[in-house]
Amino acid sequence: TTDFTLTHRYLDDSPTNTAQDIYTIGLTVTDDDLGTSSDTTTVTVDNAAPVLADLLTTAIDENGTTTLTGTINDPSPLDTFTLNVNWGDPDSPNNLETYPFEAGTTDFTLTHRYLDDSPTKTTQDIYTIGLTITDDDLGTSSDTTNVTVNNVAPVLAELLTTVIDENGTTTLTGTINDPSPLDTFTLNVDWGDPDSPNNLETYPFEAGTTDFTLTHRYLDDSPRWTMEDIYTIGLTVTDDDLG
Repeated sequence: TTDFTLTHRYLDDSPTNTAQDIYTIGLTVTDDDLGTSSDTTTVTVDNAAPVLADLLTTAIDENGTTTLTGTINDPSPLDTFTLNVNWGDPDSPNNLETYPFEAGTTDFTLTHRYLDDSPTKTTQDIYTIGLTITDDDLGTSSDTTNVTVNNVAPVLAELLTTVIDENGTTTLTGTINDPSPLDTFTLNVDWGDPDSPNNLETYPFEAGTTDFTLTHRYLDDSPRWTMEDIYTIGLTVTDDDLG
């Protein structure tokens, strides 16, 4: 024998946790008469950056929680990973999050709650989620995906009024049900009282409003010229996302 070819698999580019490592290979040859000699050579092992793939999200309504799934493709079974996620949700204190993953991780599932369907103030918004994956050898790559967040229209409930005599003031109470704690509201009221200069009124409400109390003075028990009249009050509530 004068020549030889050998193979060896290096699972990682360790031990220095850099983008490239040089391993020293030690060789000792001995013949059958106990003659021996040694030599060394080196092999360069490059790190391969991890790659994100199969990114998927679930569409949700405002104040709902989306589920983000994906895979990490990396040839080394020894690499550990750090995943940095920008949920594209500046209203959230958890907009920027970091997730560590152990060696051998190939799949992940993350969740995030979107309080509102902002920022464009429409009936539906698409948030862009930015992800950056880094392995323990400084290999890194980035990707993005989207999540759809739908606005939910506010709903009026528990509407109550007080019975009054003519030229008296009724009190109207009610609630606004909306899943988003960030939505603001505009309430348009038609008191059904065309004799009043204040028949049509608009009331703005701040984010977080759930209850309201309004008053209106009815000068007369018109319009039927009877001992008692029932007025129909029309209300329309609109949130800042056009629901």
